[in-house]
Amino acid sequence: MNDIPELKPCPFCGGYAVYDLDDASIECGECPAMMYFGQAGAEAGRSKWNHRAPVLTEQEREIFENMVVDANTQNRECMEQYRANRIITRNKRFERKLLGGTP
Repeated sequence: MNDIPELKPCPFCGGYAVYDLDDASIECGECPAMMYFGQAGAEAGRSKWNHRAPVLTEQEREIFENMVVDANTQNRECMEQYRANRIITRNKRFERKLLGGTP
């Protein structure tokens, strides 16, 4: 089996990974992580198993975290405005009902 490409350690625990060609899968030898590659073949399975998200620099991580905070703040402000508009609309309907107009 020398033609089987090398696997990186498990992305979850860092344990060793092994091919299970009978089940068409790659499994971690130390935790329950596994990935089926099926008919795609061992090379496609290796490529997917070995794929890792890029590691961010400290500056990139800070930029990303600020983007998340900004998005959460904007979402909160948007929801507050939506709720305020709903209250205003309900109050207007209630006033029209009290004054005998159409709701």
